[in-house]
Parts: sequence; C-alpha cells; structure tokens
Amino acid sequence: MFRLGDHIGRAKSGFTHEAIYVGALLGLAGVWVVQNTPDRGVHLAPYEEFANDQPVRLITRAMDGPLVVERALARIGRTYSLLGYNCQDFAREALFGTASSPEREGVVVLGLLATIFVGGYAATRPTYDPNVDRQRDRRRNRCG
Repeated sequence: MFRLGDHIGRAKSGFTHEAIYVGALLGLAGVWVVQNTPDRGVHLAPYEEFANDQPVRLITRAMDGPLVVERALARIGRTYSLLGYNCQDFAREALFGTASSPEREGVVVLGLLATIFVGGYAATRPTYDPNVDRQRDRRRNRCG
C-alpha cells in the first residue's frame, strides 16, 4: 500500500495522471490525495475520485513523507496549466522541490523534431526551374 507523501499515478487518456498520497487526515473520513486537475487546479480529493476506477501505481516512494505532504498542501489553490503547471509539475514539485513534466517535455521534443524534419524536407525538395524543366518537358512530349 501507499505511504504518506508517495507519488502515485494512474492511466488517463494515454498519459499518466499523477498525485501525492496524503492518507487519512484528522477530522476527515476516508483516504486523501492532493492532485492538480484542469477544472479545479491543485486540490484535496478523495482517493476514490483520483483513482476513477483505474488501477493506481506507485511512481516514486517518498523519502520524507511529511515534507512532501506539507509541500503538496501548501500548493492547494494553484491554477492548472497544461503547458505551464500540470499534474506532473505539481507532483514533482511536492516530491523534489522543483516542478517538471517529462511527458510535456517529450511531446515538445517530438514536436521540434517533426518541425525540423518537415522544414528540412521542404528546404531540400527540388523546385521547378523554368529553364531546365521546360526543356525536359519538351523532350518528354516529343518522345511520348
């Protein structure tokens, strides 16, 4: 089972939705996580809401659970941004003190590579030279 401050995740639309496990909280029934979602930003949520009937897995075991939970709770209310501060940014910031999103960075790298490839192809693609191609076309028409 999960421990206080563990970095957990589940599948969501081909990516991994991530959160910080905070367990039972004084005065609140059930088990809780802190997550970052587009509709609510960083917020406290029941574990069942986070799981959404999907298997949940451990991503990173927290070395200092109370510190991770303190960081996670301190970020409640922060706004979600797909490219600026998503669930991965939040979970890694709570865990390590620095926000980062490997999935977003991977998508950006793939996008840059695709741009370079397509741009490079367009730049090296032969263009129509009226002088050369007109003569070639005439020869083809004579032979054809």
